[in-house]
Order: sequence, then structure tokens, then C-alpha cells
Amino acid sequence: MSDFLAIQALAYRYARAADRRDYSAFNNIFTEDAVLAMPGREILGREAIVQAMTALEQFKRTLHMMHNILVEFEGATASAEIYCIASHIYDREDGEYKQDWGIRYLDSLIETPEGWRITRRELIREWVQDLPLKKG
Repeated sequence: MSDFLAIQALAYRYARAADRRDYSAFNNIFTEDAVLAMPGREILGREAIVQAMTALEQFKRTLHMMHNILVEFEGATASAEIYCIASHIYDREDGEYKQDWGIRYLDSLIETPEGWRITRRELIREWVQDLPLKKG
């Protein structure tokens, strides 16, 4: 159970790092040779992943909410499927908007001396919703 909780915490640390724009925190989430696969793009290596995460700067705020964490272990490796609703707040000429993504992360992980790390993450966008934010 402690390994499951460690991987769950890793998912939560990823969300916090993204939402706080704490890019250096991704160094403790991904392995050095990790791969991040997204629709139409594959990013190779932790350094490139950290750099790619700065794309979050285009949004005023984000909130990544992790759900339904399913982990399967095989020795010092694991695979996980994690559901996420990610809200992205941004401005348009006619006001503030919120773009929500329904995401499934498919992760491959390895246990290192420093703890569990992601070796490969595939981001699957199941749906997108883009709506104006209503004021109070």
C-alpha cells in the first residue's frame, strides 16, 4: 500500500508543480530520460519536459484535479492510469474564459533510490470544453 500512496503523491505533486508553475519540481517527478507523449507531439528527456511545461504561462491560472488513480505493480516498475480534470483560465477580448480538459494519463514508472519516478507519460485528451467565466 505504501508504494501506491507514493505514486498517488507523485500524481498530486505533478498537479501542484503545474499549477504553481514550479518547474524545478518536475525534476523530482520524471526520470532523466523520461518521455512525455501528447497529442501530435512527443517530448524526450526531463530537461525538455521541464521546458515544455513553461507553456502553462499562456494561462492566468490552472487547476489540475487528479482522480481515479489505478496502479499495477511489477517489481520495481509500475503502470498507472490517472484521470485528471485540468482547468485553464485565460483572457480573451470579451472577458475571462475557462478551458477544461478531461485527461487520462497513462504512466510507466520506476522505483529509484529517491522514490517513484515517471519514465513515460502519455496524455490523452478525452474532451475539451471552453466557456466564458461568469462573474460572481
